[in-house]
Amino acid sequence: MKVLYTVSVVIVLKLTAAITLHEHITIIQPKLTNHADDCLEEYPLSTEDLAAFKNGEFPEGSDAACLGACVLKKIGLFDDLGSLVKDAALDKAKEIFTGEGEMDAITDIITKCAKINDEVTEDGEKGCERARLLFNCLNEIK
Repeated sequence: MKVLYTVSVVIVLKLTAAITLHEHITIIQPKLTNHADDCLEEYPLSTEDLAAFKNGEFPEGSDAACLGACVLKKIGLFDDLGSLVKDAALDKAKEIFTGEGEMDAITDIITKCAKINDEVTEDGEKGCERARLLFNCLNEIK
């Protein structure tokens, strides 16, 4: 369960890496764990993929990318077409980030990374490639 928690948190917390505090993680963790459980059943990860996620890296395998898309869809950050839903992401962030300046930082990050929706991907509405693009965008910003 600890590895599963780590995987699910890495996927989403990249959005908030610069400002995430322990209190945010305790709010986010329960929301992610159930979704990650469901997604891992559909997209099982290898030991190597799990190790990469634990190290804060996005694994190369397609199952890892699809797991990311699955979790993002289940929490409402990706729509059924596999695209980032900027307004939904901001609304969800408002539920968690209430400190001074936090929403400004989150809004800036989400706005910059919304460019992933303009990228042409080959997996269409699965959103796997777009999940990887989002992860890469978040890494570039931090």
